[in-house]
Amino acid sequence: MSRRTPDYDDRVYDLISKADDLPEGPAKVAIFEEAIALADLHNDTALGYDTRMEMLWPAYHASRQDLLLVHFAWCLAKLDEDPDLDDHDALWAYRWVLDSMAGFPDIPRSQIEAAIADMAERYRKRGASLRPCYHLHRRVYLDLGDRAAAQAAHKKIAGTKRDWLSDDHETEKAFAIFYAVLQEEYAKAVRLGEKFLSDPTITTHFRGLIMSELLMPLAREGQWERAAEYQKISLPLLKRERQGAGNFAEHAEYLAVVGNLASAVKVYESHLESAAIEPNRIMRFDYFRAGKFLCERLLTAGKSKVKFRVPDSAAIPGAEAGRVPCEAFAAWLDAQIADLVRRLDARNGTPFYAGELAKLGESAELAERCAGSTAPEAKTRTRRSP
Repeated sequence: MSRRTPDYDDRVYDLISKADDLPEGPAKVAIFEEAIALADLHNDTALGYDTRMEMLWPAYHASRQDLLLVHFAWCLAKLDEDPDLDDHDALWAYRWVLDSMAGFPDIPRSQIEAAIADMAERYRKRGASLRPCYHLHRRVYLDLGDRAAAQAAHKKIAGTKRDWLSDDHETEKAFAIFYAVLQEEYAKAVRLGEKFLSDPTITTHFRGLIMSELLMPLAREGQWERAAEYQKISLPLLKRERQGAGNFAEHAEYLAVVGNLASAVKVYESHLESAAIEPNRIMRFDYFRAGKFLCERLLTAGKSKVKFRVPDSAAIPGAEAGRVPCEAFAAWLDAQIADLVRRLDARNGTPFYAGELAKLGESAELAERCAGSTAPEAKTRTRRSP
């Protein structure tokens, strides 16, 4: 008696179950991709829709925003064709999509703003509060370098109610801290952050992110001891939560400011490979910008002989056996950053990213102040230099 060949839908559900058992990351996304391909092969729209909805968060968390955008567009099209499909998950996932779009300079600003309007309209039709929409509008417009539009969205949040599609209180409080940092309201960000972190119920996820986000604001406010404490606590949390490369860039920049160059190089090298292929160009810009600053601090300290461990896939000129001298690495980063700034600012119609790059001068001044301070990190910087 022959064994029955499992139906394709059983195989899809088995793959989804297998993916659910894995930690967030590329392997999990790859299994979802296999499941989606199988559902599509059998023209099963409902199963393809549900499977895509399952993989949107893993794709976002694994920095595969390219897949997120493609699959979400497919889902919206099917949702508009078939009113029997459940739109709840799509309405929720729209926030991840909007949060990602600005990082792709090939997506015109007009298309991003059309998505902003489309998300809001879908929420209105569902009778849902626009509160989550305004939270996303604020973030997206900051990514586009449009502070006026971001501030306008910010003002609308207070006038909207919370409902079943709103983020929880912890998430909204974290968003408020991120916004204060992006608005360069550093004292406010530190104040909000300390209150936020004093709550023992805060998740490991946000505890690591907020502490990392506050490293540079704390340094700018001269709170060196608190910054050193946050750095030591949050770095292991980021690793445990498998956070993206951009969060580690914050640590590399902070460590370079306080003169702990050996640790800065180590942290920076640990996520360079993923940053070099990061599809979201804003995240890539943030990482390369931190690397440029680190190289400048090394060269200022007379450490030009330091060699960075780099991935062969990056094909960096001057690299040999997976290592590249600081000066050559700095030159490569400069070229990469120049292209990113040109593309992002051209699409946005603002000089925002050129301005963000210029702010490295402020970080250099901060490093000089730290060198003359009594900060715990500064006292030991020479012993820990490469």
